[in-house]
Amino acid sequence: MDEELDNLDFWREYDWDWKSPDDVKRFVEDAIEREVYEYAWGVLDEFGEEDFYNSWWYSVQNAIKNIALNFSESELKKAMEHFLEGDFTDFDPAIFDAMLKYVPDFPQKYPGYLDYIEEIMPESWVSEWWEFSWYPFIGRYLTWTFWGPESMARSENIDPLYLRRIFHHSINAENPYRTFRARVALATNPKCPIEILEYLWSNRSGAVWLLRNSEEDVLTFVNGEMIINGNEESIANMKDEAKKTLEFKYPTNERWESGPGAYYVDNILDIEWEAEDATTCLLAAFAKNTGLSEEKYWELSKEGHPLVRYFLSKNPNIPKEMKASFVLESPTFTFTPYGGDASFTEEVTLK
Repeated sequence: MDEELDNLDFWREYDWDWKSPDDVKRFVEDAIEREVYEYAWGVLDEFGEEDFYNSWWYSVQNAIKNIALNFSESELKKAMEHFLEGDFTDFDPAIFDAMLKYVPDFPQKYPGYLDYIEEIMPESWVSEWWEFSWYPFIGRYLTWTFWGPESMARSENIDPLYLRRIFHHSINAENPYRTFRARVALATNPKCPIEILEYLWSNRSGAVWLLRNSEEDVLTFVNGEMIINGNEESIANMKDEAKKTLEFKYPTNERWESGPGAYYVDNILDIEWEAEDATTCLLAAFAKNTGLSEEKYWELSKEGHPLVRYFLSKNPNIPKEMKASFVLESPTFTFTPYGGDASFTEEVTLK
């Protein structure tokens, strides 16, 4: 049996039911030995998307989610220390992403990770984590889109310093779909710096909130405003690109750096929905945000899209009068999840 099959069988049969920090330590040792600790896709990609997802991505994320729920505080602390063992320059995205999503008070309670976070979200340049942690698997049956910085952008436990860096990096992002996903993710976060939130809110009705430096360094963000210093042609090109992004018409290809599958939004909105446009995603993100003012919630309540109204009705911090109104209205949202064969997947209605 060749090495690839050995590796695949190893992870297929792996005991992911971690019952103690020693199980986590053993996983780290095994992952380092099999050279998947830093970047599993680079080692396991020959197995194909479905085997990679089922044998690695899903298993890693679920295992970390379970220990975050079931380990005692001291056990979880010890387990998190084991993840830091060994020589590495980056965690595999599945590992670090799960920590951001599922480990309580991460990273505040785990100062050993702060140097790592500074490494992957530096101030003046973008890291490999920013550039290469995009995981779209093309084809509706097995497609989910993930990009590492968006999980950080959604974290309420990250120092706002890094949220500002994500936004500023989004101005110079390699393609406009990274700009889109970073900013929608930030809009969900009640800890998003006010100047960023206000910029996104005040420009929500058009395409300006999607502007990025598409041709030259002509955009700067000052005091909550995007300052454009370009010539007439560059400004026209930027606005045209933003409009195409708004409608998901900016071209992509199979290469990750082009941002394919940006409209698959489970990782930024917690719903396996194929979005129809970027504006709806931004409004839905605001509707999920628990840190907006009452005035903004009332403005959102005027929106007619059922997903926006559904998310708003589930937001615990909307005004009492609005809660009462939604009890009577009972907003719902019906969609077809994209994680299955479209020929057999049935519609789902959220109530």
